Formats: sequence, structure tokens, C-alpha cells
Amino acid sequence: MGMPSIVPPSIVNASSGAEAVKLAFEGSWYSSFRGLNQRQIAIDLMVGHARNKYALRLDTLRNEFKEAEVAAALKLSSNVEAARAATWKETEKELIKKVNRLGREFVDTGYLLFRKRIQKLYPDLDISGVDDVEVEDSAPTSPEPASVQPAKDASVEDIAPAPEAAPVAID
Repeated sequence: MGMPSIVPPSIVNASSGAEAVKLAFEGSWYSSFRGLNQRQIAIDLMVGHARNKYALRLDTLRNEFKEAEVAAALKLSSNVEAARAATWKETEKELIKKVNRLGREFVDTGYLLFRKRIQKLYPDLDISGVDDVEVEDSAPTSPEPASVQPAKDASVEDIAPAPEAAPVAID
């Protein structure tokens, strides 16, 4: 009779018991490795497909992020330039108002000198828009007091005489 079908034919042909054990071990190892290998290949294919899918998605997200970052940088730079221009215009208007106010205060002390000093302090400020103020010399140029001219309709008697100082006694 024949051997049961559970035993592989290579073991039946073995010449010794040790050889039969060796052949049985190699056969079981090979068959289990072959099955494991096929399962591993299937798993690797699934994982590889998922990995590729997520890698493509990651690349897409990176590209979208770069595009959004570039668009945000362009928008930010244009907004910054607009804000700087608006701020400079406001600052320039405020400085011109300040120059006008200070110029009116310093009319008696030499307005042209004042304008030159302002131009030195703020070289970027265009003071062509500053109000032109005609300067009249209110202080006399000579140390002697200016002579007082009587009004046209006034007579000499109408003018009050200057008070004389009382003599001072020195002890």
C-alpha cells in the first residue's frame, strides 16, 4: 500500500531518518516562505499604492501652499506700499500744518531764516506749499526809538506829553 498523502514524496525517497527530517524542514520552510512572500508582495503593493497616493496629495498641498504664500506676499507688499504712501501724505500734511503754525509764531524773528532751518531739519519735506507770509520789520533797526508822527487831524496839544521822571536823590 501506499503512504498517506500527508507526507511529501521527497521524504519517502530519503535514505535516512536525518535526511528525511532535513527535507521535511526545508519543504515546510519553503512553502511557508513562498506563501508569506506572496502575502508580503500584496501588502507592499497596497501600501505602495497608498504611499504614492498620499505623496501625490502632499505634493499638491505643497504646491498650493507655495502659490498661496506667493499671492499673500504680493498682496502684503502692495498693501504695505499703499499704507506707507498714505502715511507719508498724512505726515507731510501734518508737518506742513506745524510749519505754518510755527511760521506764524516766528514771523517777527525772521520767517525766511525759519524756512531755511525747517528745510535743513526736514530735507525731504516740500515746503513749497507753506503759506507765504510777508514779513514786516516790527523791531527798529537802530537803537534810537522811532519818531512818533501825529495823526492827520490831531493837533500838537492833543498829544499827551511824555511823563518826566522824578529826580532821584542819592544818599
